[in-house]
Amino acid sequence: MEILFLKLLNMSISASWMILAVIVLRGVLYRAPKSMRRLLWLLVGIRLICPFSIESAVSLIPNTEAVQAERIYFSDAPVTDTESAIIEAADSSIITDTAAAAPGASMNPFQIVIFMAAAAWIIGMLIMFLYTVVSWMSLRRRVCTAIHLRDNIWQSELVDSPFILGLFHPHIYIPSYLDNEQLSYVIAHENSHIRHCDHWIKPVGFLLLGIYWFNPFIWLAYILLCRDIEFACDERVIKEMNPSEKKAYSSTLLSCSITRKSIAACPLAFGENSIKARIKLVLSYKKPTLWIMLAAVISCIVVGVCFLTNPRESKEPQNNSLNTPDSATESSGTDDAGTDDLGTDGSGTEGLDTNESDTAGLNADDSDKEEMNGAKQFVEAWGSAFCHRDGNYIAEHISDDVQSELSKDLLVVGEGYYSFGFSSPWPMFTENDYHIESLDEDKAEIIYYAWTSEPHVTVWRETIKYTIEDGVYTVIDEELLYLDHIHTAKEFTLANPEGVITRMMDYQYNGAGEVLNQNALSSEMPAYTELFEPDRAAIRLLNLLDDPDKVKVTADTNAENTVSQVVIYFKEDGTNVEITMIKPFGKDGIWVPKTRSNDKEASEYITDIED
Repeated sequence: MEILFLKLLNMSISASWMILAVIVLRGVLYRAPKSMRRLLWLLVGIRLICPFSIESAVSLIPNTEAVQAERIYFSDAPVTDTESAIIEAADSSIITDTAAAAPGASMNPFQIVIFMAAAAWIIGMLIMFLYTVVSWMSLRRRVCTAIHLRDNIWQSELVDSPFILGLFHPHIYIPSYLDNEQLSYVIAHENSHIRHCDHWIKPVGFLLLGIYWFNPFIWLAYILLCRDIEFACDERVIKEMNPSEKKAYSSTLLSCSITRKSIAACPLAFGENSIKARIKLVLSYKKPTLWIMLAAVISCIVVGVCFLTNPRESKEPQNNSLNTPDSATESSGTDDAGTDDLGTDGSGTEGLDTNESDTAGLNADDSDKEEMNGAKQFVEAWGSAFCHRDGNYIAEHISDDVQSELSKDLLVVGEGYYSFGFSSPWPMFTENDYHIESLDEDKAEIIYYAWTSEPHVTVWRETIKYTIEDGVYTVIDEELLYLDHIHTAKEFTLANPEGVITRMMDYQYNGAGEVLNQNALSSEMPAYTELFEPDRAAIRLLNLLDDPDKVKVTADTNAENTVSQVVIYFKEDGTNVEITMIKPFGKDGIWVPKTRSNDKEASEYITDIED
């Protein structure tokens, strides 16, 4: 909903520039045929309806993306913002210092504004729709007793001024007080409306007003459209009249004039718009000269070209065959620095030891090393672009089928850009939040560690298949598995390769544990309070399915209440997983899983899978 609202907001802003241009031209070309004004408003309608536009060097639209949608990422609902301070260490980017969030900490302010604005937009449209339905029903009740005169003409004593009602079979409704001369003028006027499809243009204009009700320029455009429709119709009817007939026509306008303070959605009323200006137009009407006609036509063409097109965007040339973005190069760190003391290699992938992370040489012969290195660089760039939400890079390296699939939930196609991902959970610390689990010449598996602002870490596992042509890699198949409701030992192993709880799931290593502990101590929310029970904390922090019928979790805690042996039994495949839960933040703190990084020696790590 928010993405659609922002899209329409940007479209309305672009159309506002066109509306301003049309308003200026209305004043400059006041002697031109009023049908040209009508045409200009039709061009505005096209701008509001069409979500896409061609680019041109002569476009006068300053910016088609005044609100940068690609910089905004949405979750299904706003999330609580823990006021954590993130600093970049020399060898990693993890949470190292925090400030505890107070109970009931506020949501992200900008996300709240967008969410509330989108909700208000929906409510406004519903109100406009309700107004239209009520107005139409009221009008139908007024004309239900009308008498059929001839053809499509009906007469009623309850009608104040002539109008047209109906789209596919329009009827002309007239009041009973008109004499024969007045009736002839009225019928000529209304039939002219029907011949030029004005009874369609006005409802479509009101529909657009209902969609873009939040933009005052659209309201102004609709009001002027209604006036110019009547001006153009008057001109068509009187252009062959003599002065006396024009006076009689003006008298008919005056006698049928009505005072309407509201904005009508449906009927085209003979005497409802700017009667004084219309009478003045009728009495002073002169056929426009050829030069005025040419100027009006050229103006319409210029407005169409300059305001129906978008400004041309400059495209930066790619600097290598992989088309790797700068952000991906920086974060992937494809130098030969080797491994650091955290067990991460220079590629930006995180593993438990060097032979797990050094995927470039997995089962590769010397003749295949070049292809493997190219694949390794591409997968690193892909993982970095994924974490950075770089929709443009993702879109450049996927097939049409993959783009179609990603467009269902992750990839948003805009005008000149691609937006990727959502706000939470998401892998936000690029250097540590993706790990290349396996790599072949045409296939790779990537593990992502996605964060929420509680903070909480969940595991995603992505499988991509790719081809290379002319040095450019293209992903031809992509599958993303969200391991956030684990209920089998297989899923547990996918999230924690070889049954080992990896470092980014270690709430001491990743820095999230201290924040989580401070939040839990200051909040009574269930998401925090359950962390004080070892079995519940295991379910929460290891992303297990909270269903005892499928996943049974039992805890055996020592007398000091500092260490708890937790057994996870996956009923579907009859498998036990044993882990150790500890309280590293004090006896009153939360429980977190014990991983090998909690000990000096990996042999002390306690995690086992038994069939």
